[in-house]
Amino acid sequence: MTAILQKTIKSPISCTGIGLHSGINVNMALRPAPVGTGIVFTRIDQGNALLPAAYDLVAETRLGTTLRNGDGVGLAAVEHLMAALWGCEIDNLFVDIDGPEVPAMDGSAAPFVFLMECAGVVEQGASRQAVRVCRSVEVIDGDKRIALTPADDFSVDLLIDFDNPTIARQSSCFHGGSFAFKTEISRARTFGFANEVAALHAAGFALGGSLENAVVVGENRVLNEGG
Repeated sequence: MTAILQKTIKSPISCTGIGLHSGINVNMALRPAPVGTGIVFTRIDQGNALLPAAYDLVAETRLGTTLRNGDGVGLAAVEHLMAALWGCEIDNLFVDIDGPEVPAMDGSAAPFVFLMECAGVVEQGASRQAVRVCRSVEVIDGDKRIALTPADDFSVDLLIDFDNPTIARQSSCFHGGSFAFKTEISRARTFGFANEVAALHAAGFALGGSLENAVVVGENRVLNEGG
């Protein structure tokens, strides 16, 4: 069986955007990283504090994923960038950022996929490490459920059910790798409900939100032009 090699980007690349929740303008630079580095965020506005993208640094998952290191330095909204890195098969990367949150861009992973494609992707001289699911695991929290089941390949079955006629009950199945992610998943955008915006602002969330970086759902329709 041919080994799958680790990958990084070929050239540095950067972008600027608004943080969805903070409303702060953020600059972010992506740089190639050596074999075995993983994905490492650096808060250059916080004394170059390091935040490796590791599960045990996940500190908050309400309305996004926040990493926080042992010194209390955090970085919010890493999920769309991390999804894009998975979709582009990037194993090693340095991410330098000068704010508290990854920029929202258009609210999807697609702009980050575009950045990776512009930078180029190169193989490195070491095999990729993998995690195998050996037994079924299930977590239930109220009306939310996630389960992992052993399999020979990767697939995701999704189901959402909202008390809103515009969304209601929907299901989908993703089965594939990089190409399928880029064409089927990467353009999926953050969405929220118009009647919750005031409460979100009062709680310090969605301060940078707009129709440019989120899909806003009204009582009976999507408020974004074109849906």
